[in-house]
Amino acid sequence: MRTEHRVQPLAGSRTRVRYRTLITGPAADAVGPELGPAITGDFPAVLAALVRRAEG
Repeated sequence: MRTEHRVQPLAGSRTRVRYRTLITGPAADAVGPELGPAITGDFPAVLAALVRRAEG
């Protein structure tokens, strides 16, 4: 499992914010549906914080 946070400056004073979790490996299909929602449940709050950071 890997979680990525990326803030990328774009043209025109814009910013792209990316936040994602990747579950890979032999058991990913089995554990992903169970672990994924538990891990990503806070994505809206974290993404909002990343956007505030990028805007600040």
